[in-house]
Amino acid sequence: MLPRSFCEVQGACASLTAAAPFDQPQGFASFAPEFHGFRRSPGEAVAVKRAFGRAGGKTALAFDLDARVAPRAGVISFLGRVPPLDQTAESDQKAVMAITSKFANWRFAALAGGLAASVFVVAALSILLSRDYTQIAAIWPVNAIIVATLIGKERALWGPLLIPAYLATIAANLVTGNSPVLAILFPAANFAEIVFCSWLLTHQNTPQFEAGRVGDFVRLLVGAMVGAVCSAGIATVIIMLQSDVAPLDLFLSWLSADALGLLIFTPTVSALMNGTAMRALRGEGAPQVAMLTWLGFALGLGAVFGQSQLNLLPVAPLLLIPIAFVFEASAVALAIAAISVVAIAAAAFGVGPTAFIPGSASDKLHYLQGFLALLVLAGMPAAIFLAGRKRVEQKLIAVAAEAVQARDALAFSERQFASIAEAARDIFIRYEPDTTLTYVSPACLSVLGYAPEELVGRRIQEIVHPEDLGGAAKQLAAVAAAGPQGQPVPMRMRALQKDGAWRWMEGRPRVVIDAQIGAPVMFYDVIRDVTLQRELELELLAARERAEASERHYRVLADHSPDIIVRAGPDGIVRYASPAVRMFGLSPEEAIGRSTLEYVAPEDKAYAAQVVQELFNGEEPDRSKRREYRVIVADGSLRWMEGNPSIVRDAEGKPAEFITLFRDVTARREMEQELVTARERAEAATRAKSNFLANMSHELRTPLNSVIGFSRLLAASKDLTEQDRRYASLIEASSRVTLSIINDVLDFAAQEKGDIELREASFSLRELIAGVRDMMAPLADAKDLML
Repeated sequence: MLPRSFCEVQGACASLTAAAPFDQPQGFASFAPEFHGFRRSPGEAVAVKRAFGRAGGKTALAFDLDARVAPRAGVISFLGRVPPLDQTAESDQKAVMAITSKFANWRFAALAGGLAASVFVVAALSILLSRDYTQIAAIWPVNAIIVATLIGKERALWGPLLIPAYLATIAANLVTGNSPVLAILFPAANFAEIVFCSWLLTHQNTPQFEAGRVGDFVRLLVGAMVGAVCSAGIATVIIMLQSDVAPLDLFLSWLSADALGLLIFTPTVSALMNGTAMRALRGEGAPQVAMLTWLGFALGLGAVFGQSQLNLLPVAPLLLIPIAFVFEASAVALAIAAISVVAIAAAAFGVGPTAFIPGSASDKLHYLQGFLALLVLAGMPAAIFLAGRKRVEQKLIAVAAEAVQARDALAFSERQFASIAEAARDIFIRYEPDTTLTYVSPACLSVLGYAPEELVGRRIQEIVHPEDLGGAAKQLAAVAAAGPQGQPVPMRMRALQKDGAWRWMEGRPRVVIDAQIGAPVMFYDVIRDVTLQRELELELLAARERAEASERHYRVLADHSPDIIVRAGPDGIVRYASPAVRMFGLSPEEAIGRSTLEYVAPEDKAYAAQVVQELFNGEEPDRSKRREYRVIVADGSLRWMEGNPSIVRDAEGKPAEFITLFRDVTARREMEQELVTARERAEAATRAKSNFLANMSHELRTPLNSVIGFSRLLAASKDLTEQDRRYASLIEASSRVTLSIINDVLDFAAQEKGDIELREASFSLRELIAGVRDMMAPLADAKDLML
């Protein structure tokens, strides 16, 4: 996890001024580079580079402030985990941040401090270990430490790293007894070499230095030699001005020390810093082999440099051979560095092969340097060559393995294809550019009636319908022009069956192109019988045309119907309205999107809403139910409208919308009201009649009862003759008949009022007939009739 940087945002006050790509920071999986210009003060701008990415699951934001844009601003660099900035469109990025740093990032500070400490210790040891030979170290690894550090960082960070390293070098020179002038000038010469070599190693933006790459080693060799020549020349001039020394010897000693230091230790320090050293030491083989190899190397070093009885220095290069064969070139670089350190230490303590070298200390120095130069210039190219050969062998093995796998996969694929082709109902075909068939799958027999061998060697034109040949030829030409990467296009044609019938076939031909000549060499296709599908498509097309005709027919009816046809959803929002909706002062287009309740009279809105809600309760609408309510039309009057809804359901059977026909039933409602009024009047007249009859019947009963009573008394009188008594009896009988009629009228009146009560009673039919005869006898006698 990256630590949080100590920084503060003081404001935002500038605009976007520049944009350029930059290298992705190591460890970031993704990033988006942006450069922004910031106004810190008038005439002073600082370029801020932002790299957004994901590091360890945390959002990281890197800032590099380049002092070259604003020299007076100083160099401020930090890498920290801070909240990501809001990312807006570039056209809108007008507000940016002005940033100042209170403290340097602790990681960068630790890196700079560690570099300075390492430089001080190594420089002091290098000077002290070679003090017995000359005032110039046998090998100067300090430059390699600084170069390995710089090439892993942005160039904007070189300044903050070089300054403490330069001061540490001066301190090491002063501590080891060099004069202040030399302590200042010697590091200056070295740092010119360091900057040149670092620039040469990074100017092509290589992701990471690796000594095993030929290009990196060549650039390191050139940089070391050229940089060492420059620094050796500067140092020679400085020393010649201070003392009387042999310039050539001094120049060669400095050149060899610096060049060897860079060549030997730059790969080692770089591997240690970027974490690849342990991987190089382990290798890719078995751990036991790696352990035994390094153990033998260590024993060999002890045997060569740990004794002074035998001069085994020529054996030292042989120690690199097992390492070169077992490990990569980076491991050889580590071994060369180990040999160099041990050789210098042995020479400093007076043991090892240097004791057998005759001559002066300078001669021994040059001999040791020559040996190390031979070790580097012979060992590293040999290691790179062996590593390259090993990589080539591995690639050849991988290619051979891939070829075997490809061959096996091809054989398996062919077997699988044959099995699929035999079992498939579709026909697999392969044909040449002139349409000559070279392969036909067995499914052809069941589909077209041909055995595969009957079609192989024939041209497709022989079995394709003549009307389809032109279109098929054009499509094949388009497929050939599009190439293997083209999008397959369906191609339909009629194929001739063996029995003479035609069947519709569909395929998607693909082409194989010869990469050398750029021309098609083969077509292949999978065709299937789509005759039934074609028939269904034709039926569907006919059905669609019938549906469209029916829709046009019903649209004409809807356009000319005086009733309003509406389609609406569960919310009552209109989705379609017929032209008859103009009665509300709306066009059909204006009605869409409005609610069906919008024009309902306030008194009926609750009922209308309930009607819509009942339509979507999952049941079919009750057709017998009258759905009528008042609506407000364009002129402001109220009209009675009747709806007759039908439910439209979705694929799951749930109500999705309803279609209803609204009809103006105002006239019918008025007629119904008139009928109600007329019926009430008739019922009143009937009640008046019944009352009148009842009253009249009661008024007539009283005199009739008197007539009946007096007639009965008269008939019982003894003073009357028989004829008179007979007349009195007829008067009584007629009165009784009249009373019976009045009772019947009362019964009819009671029946109309619903108050009739039937009562069963026994009677004599003979007496009834005799009474009727007696009552009608006078009339019959008057007309000379006989009953």
